[in-house]
Amino acid sequence: MPRQAIAYLITRCSEDRDSYLGAVLTTDDKSLPIEFFHTSPPVRPTRLQRVLYGGALDAYIRRDVIGSPLLKALKERPALVISSDDLVLDLDGEAGCPVVRVQQTNSEPLAHVGDTQELSPTQRLVQLRPKSGPIRVTGPRDDPALLSRVGELLAQLTETMDILEPLDRVAQAVELIWEAEMNGKGVAESSTT
Repeated sequence: MPRQAIAYLITRCSEDRDSYLGAVLTTDDKSLPIEFFHTSPPVRPTRLQRVLYGGALDAYIRRDVIGSPLLKALKERPALVISSDDLVLDLDGEAGCPVVRVQQTNSEPLAHVGDTQELSPTQRLVQLRPKSGPIRVTGPRDDPALLSRVGELLAQLTETMDILEPLDRVAQAVELIWEAEMNGKGVAESSTT
């Protein structure tokens, strides 16, 4: 199987919804990093933007201001983008590949590795490991063929990597970046190497 890049996209918002930060990590099919990009400094909407965008501001910032530019910055096109954020699922056009949300579940394991179970037109369970619970895959729209292809790709990739672990790495990186930005240091200045 030729090398397949997988991108992991995260967007975060401060508790007071005052600032936003995002990052994307692309790994190979063995979970080794290929590329990493993040927003810096954090995105801080103005009072006027808050009034003009109203309830659409959160989705606009996560999708259009953070997610889309991060995906466009990637030099290597991924086979799949995995996110923890439903608001970026419709960025498949910018990514040039499917964008899905993947979550571990506490559901009972399905019968066999590779088995799937439809939960809704945009969600299905996919069994990746023999004895653990299946993962929940959420797609951007009612597209059973897309979810089937994604399930097959995830089952393939599970042979060489832990699908969810890089998402945790990106979340940790975002927390480090956030901490550095809030303390007035650049990311390189916050490094302990």
